[in-house]
Amino acid sequence: MTPATAGPALIGRAGFDPGQVPTYYTRKTSDILHKYGPGPRTHFHVGMFGPGEHPQTTVAQRVLKRRILAAQEAVLAHAADLWDVAAAPPETLLDVGCGLGGGSLFWAQEHGAHVTGLTVTPDHIPVIEEFTRRAGAQGQVTAVLGDVHDWDRERAFDAAVAIESSGYMDRERLFSVMAKTLRPGGWFGIQEHFLCRPEWTDFVDGYYRTRLGTLTEYIAAARAAGFELELDEDITDRVAEFWVQSMAWTTAEIEAVDQGRGSPIARDRLVESALTHGKFYRVWRDHALETRLLLFRLTGGPTPAPAPAKAAPEHTGAPVPGDDAPGAGRGTSPRETPGHGAPVPRGQGSGGRTGDASSRTGGASSRTGDASGSADPGASGRAPAPRTGEIVSQRFGRTAADAARRGAAGPRSALGDALPPFYCPLPDAGVHPDAEALGVHALAWADRYDLYPDATERAWAQAIHNPDFVCRAIPHGDAETLLLFMEWNYWAWAVDDWQDSGSAAGRTAVVVDHGQRVLRALEAPGSGLLPPGALSAALDDLVTRTRARFTPTQLHRLTTGTRDWLAGVAGQTANTERGRMPSLNDYVAHRVSVNGTRFSLAFSEVANAIQLPPDIQFAAPVQALTDAAGFIVSCDNDLFSYAMDDHLTPPAQNLVNVLARQRGRTPREVLPEAVVLRDRAMTYFATRADRLITGRRHPELPRYVQALETYVAGCMRWMSDAPRYASPRNRHPVPVEGASYGITVTDRPAPGGEQDGPVPGVPALDWWWEQE
Repeated sequence: MTPATAGPALIGRAGFDPGQVPTYYTRKTSDILHKYGPGPRTHFHVGMFGPGEHPQTTVAQRVLKRRILAAQEAVLAHAADLWDVAAAPPETLLDVGCGLGGGSLFWAQEHGAHVTGLTVTPDHIPVIEEFTRRAGAQGQVTAVLGDVHDWDRERAFDAAVAIESSGYMDRERLFSVMAKTLRPGGWFGIQEHFLCRPEWTDFVDGYYRTRLGTLTEYIAAARAAGFELELDEDITDRVAEFWVQSMAWTTAEIEAVDQGRGSPIARDRLVESALTHGKFYRVWRDHALETRLLLFRLTGGPTPAPAPAKAAPEHTGAPVPGDDAPGAGRGTSPRETPGHGAPVPRGQGSGGRTGDASSRTGGASSRTGDASGSADPGASGRAPAPRTGEIVSQRFGRTAADAARRGAAGPRSALGDALPPFYCPLPDAGVHPDAEALGVHALAWADRYDLYPDATERAWAQAIHNPDFVCRAIPHGDAETLLLFMEWNYWAWAVDDWQDSGSAAGRTAVVVDHGQRVLRALEAPGSGLLPPGALSAALDDLVTRTRARFTPTQLHRLTTGTRDWLAGVAGQTANTERGRMPSLNDYVAHRVSVNGTRFSLAFSEVANAIQLPPDIQFAAPVQALTDAAGFIVSCDNDLFSYAMDDHLTPPAQNLVNVLARQRGRTPREVLPEAVVLRDRAMTYFATRADRLITGRRHPELPRYVQALETYVAGCMRWMSDAPRYASPRNRHPVPVEGASYGITVTDRPAPGGEQDGPVPGVPALDWWWEQE
């Protein structure tokens, strides 16, 4: 991280004079060149590795160095790809806080930009000029000594970047200057770290010699200056490995000193550095600090800060868990969407991306609600109960503006153009580090059993983002169990397609009959109740491997969860066959079963070796919390999946349509009521989760509650980025790559959603509160 200012950005750090920033980085220059040189593209920022990539560290020091340099370049390459720089390369670009010019050379050499590198450190100017000469980039890169707070070149640049440097700058002043510097429509790309756990404040701010900001601060400052956030991707999990490799390089350097080979860096500083990097690995691994890639676009004049959320704004729609369970009844539409039947929640980001915008376990996030770190999760890292202070919100996934620019926007539906904010005070635990590799193996398994008849059906199966679902709902734990879960999902979605391909008449009987045969195959393999074919062969394989991995108790819980799921599907199918829209109370009572909540959680328990005694797990308060988790995920699924089914006659069974029928109003008119009901369930869940844990009823209970939390928060983010929902099959012949809902996640419920207590007119939920 190299500052482009010696001004007011260094806030309140005892013992560090802001005016000493140039001196500090001048002293570090030789160390930077030794570790990250010899140039000409020399960087001083973190690097990123592939998902689940953990290269061996017992290799030669030169190999470690090559890896580190490649990882640093990978951050820039990934940012350029995410920001779609190649589609419209900027002619002129300002590199704010350019360090030794490695990034400036990257943008010039890889994307043809004429780059001005701005630095506050005088001694860096000749180094940048020499590197530019060696790279043959004279005339393309110009190094300028200056403070961004005093920058006054108006409308001179098409784009600007601040790679790990904006933390040293006053946020409001930075965006104000950029608004004057960029031409209309120009973009400002930022890679920065955001502190998410206050207990690490002194260590992190002391290391960087500044107060790292929050995402909320950045968004507020950007909007005030006329910028809109278009993209936000959380790359924390891919950055954590950088510190492992860096620590290994430093350890090798210490060994070199001890063996008499020498180093320009003193041994005591090397030892301190190795210890510091070890701490930083834990900070990134646990998402106490998150690294994000942000893209802001200059859209016009200053924009007033958004007013506190009232009722839920209009939303579009995409499916979540249970949006389609096998044979969930979709009228007569053939093969409507391959995946109706997964016994898992439907839902994304991370992705976000963001992963938040996203925190991970396996990169476990210990933060609350906001990826910006504004929330106060406390030392335990668990989510607090709903708060009444400042609203904290974050963007997750591609924003609507970016999606529209790329032709991959979420679909307009009867609910409007955008999904409402999602109230979620739970930590985002991110994605399992082996997600990508597991996804490859799971799809290869589906191909081996020929589960999908053609390339189109296979593409729609992939559009569900099965690996993202599984690895967000279960962000850490045994990889083989997660692989089994993915394969079960592919099988279930294929069965769902098969069931939907038949006649609507009598489909309930087909679903019930097939469900019973599947259950028997799981309980008593070799019963010979299923017809020969690819689906039966695939199920035999799944059953054999599942029974080998699960204990008898775990298998019983899985079978119970499967029975609950299939019963819910049969009930929903029966309603469709009869052309009946259930009442709100009936719908709420059965939605958690249709979602396959307990089927999914059985895999989470096995993957994480959660061993909760039956008398605790099946006690009413714990089951009520489990039900609430499934209901929240189901409500989210109803919102995400709405556009996917809005062409059906009679209308699809989802929370919005149920309310519209019961109230005699339009879907858009009842949307706020649906959001309030969902937020009341979240309020119940967040407060009771804390009570169960503090009650100390059993040492395994906190781990079970955490599994419920990751299930809820992970499904929401998964659904946001699944093309199955954002580019539904009733609007697109094939999935739209990159289609996504850019959702807002907030720590404040919609007005009315903060109420705690039984919901009037919905007695099916009363039992949640009767357990207290």
